[in-house]
Amino acid sequence: MPVIEVPEKIRCIMEIMEKSGYEICAVGGCVRDSLLGRTIHDWDLCTSAEPDETESVFSKAGFSTIPTGKKHGTITVLWNREPIEITTYRIDGTYTDSRRPDNVTFTRTLEEDLSRRDFTVNAMACGRDGKVIDLFDGQKDLQEKRIRCVGVPQMRFQEDTLRILRALRFAARLGFQLEEKTAAAVMEGKERLALISPERIWAELTGFLLGKYAAPLVKDFYPVLAASLGMKPPYGKGDWIAAAECLAFSTPDGWTDWMVMTARFCLLLWKGAFPGFPDAGEKARDCCIALRTDKDSRSRVAFLVEQVEKPIPQTVPELRRMIGGFGMDAVSQLIFMWEAGGVIDKSEILHLWEQSEAILQREDCIRIGQLAIGGKELQKLGIPSGPEIGKILHDLLEEVINDILPNEKDALENWVLQKLK
Repeated sequence: MPVIEVPEKIRCIMEIMEKSGYEICAVGGCVRDSLLGRTIHDWDLCTSAEPDETESVFSKAGFSTIPTGKKHGTITVLWNREPIEITTYRIDGTYTDSRRPDNVTFTRTLEEDLSRRDFTVNAMACGRDGKVIDLFDGQKDLQEKRIRCVGVPQMRFQEDTLRILRALRFAARLGFQLEEKTAAAVMEGKERLALISPERIWAELTGFLLGKYAAPLVKDFYPVLAASLGMKPPYGKGDWIAAAECLAFSTPDGWTDWMVMTARFCLLLWKGAFPGFPDAGEKARDCCIALRTDKDSRSRVAFLVEQVEKPIPQTVPELRRMIGGFGMDAVSQLIFMWEAGGVIDKSEILHLWEQSEAILQREDCIRIGQLAIGGKELQKLGIPSGPEIGKILHDLLEEVINDILPNEKDALENWVLQKLK
């Protein structure tokens, strides 16, 4: 039986509760990730003590507490100013909104608490000694790389429909497969996603898209993803399979999670949801608005889906102009999408990367702010302040970008003087 290494601060908190006569254990993701050897960010603790009792125990021990979610059993203990949440074992009431229980009932039994959880890999616990408490064969499912609901899948998804997307997110991040009955229930319950708030759907989609193993899940569960975007059947199976193949491409090293997520979401929309649509960019924007994404994500996604169908830069000046206008991050996402979407071959992709890197390394002038002269210098040459200055600077930038003029003060001023004659 595996033994989990429980951090000292968590063991100390557990010891305080146990000396007061209560059960306490770590539960959920921290146990799962410990068994998988993954980094653990939070330790969730559950106890047989009711919230008032938890507060009393730690108050007597000299610790401050915060009634974070006391109604639902959660008390936060400040351990050296670090918040540690402790939640009472509970049984969930009815779920009339398909998201959260209308009420909870506290229980003294760990088994009743674990039996209400979503998936077996999240329904394991461990005590202060690190020994795993596994009542639903979660360890076996971890070993066999399987996502399986605790109890009847349809019931779990009716209680909280967001669990449908959580199942896909866990599978995408861990490289697991959905157990047969769980997979069937995911497909059956997809229309219920319309009951879930757009913000929560977007949060789960974001996690899913960051998963290293998302591509095969898109192929198998594209109707669920389409439903999460508010789309109605029929779905273009071939288009979504093409999108899945695009997601199999590895994103460049050094990208932020946001860049990875937005580029992959664009692939889903461009190839799966709106393939060949002349107004795909607007549809992508509308989709983001419906999901209530953040403004930056909405702007970038709409831009990329619109721009990916436009002509690809064939010359260095065209590439300079694109990088100067859109920024290298956006251009790198476009290059990735062109490659993943099979728009151009590998040699052309390599050429674009090399030319882009050379432009940045040489510090080529690609923006007005990089010109060797600015508005003040133009005024000294006799040009009055106003729109004319902006137009001349734009024309100068074009001459420099096209390698007609060097970005040198004398050369630029002479060009302006010639135009003024």
